[in-house]
Amino acid sequence: MRENVRKAELKNRGKIRLIFFAKEKEMFDKLFEVVKSIPNRKYKNKIWTIPFNKSNCQLLIDWGFELDEPLREANQNGHNPNC
Repeated sequence: MRENVRKAELKNRGKIRLIFFAKEKEMFDKLFEVVKSIPNRKYKNKIWTIPFNKSNCQLLIDWGFELDEPLREANQNGHNPNC
């Protein structure tokens, strides 16, 4: 059985890749609704991506996502990865 997983990784062109699984269907459904509520989200080849911005980072933190090191640094420093 899969563990509960909530990870966010900074990718090129200012995108955040989301990886999430939940043992309980109810928790997965809540996470899914949160992701679907994010403006400009994309789902392609079974991968969710969202734009990098401070609001999205805070939302992910609030929902217990583990941010990878490059994403944490960009969020803390206010760095725009689009540059």
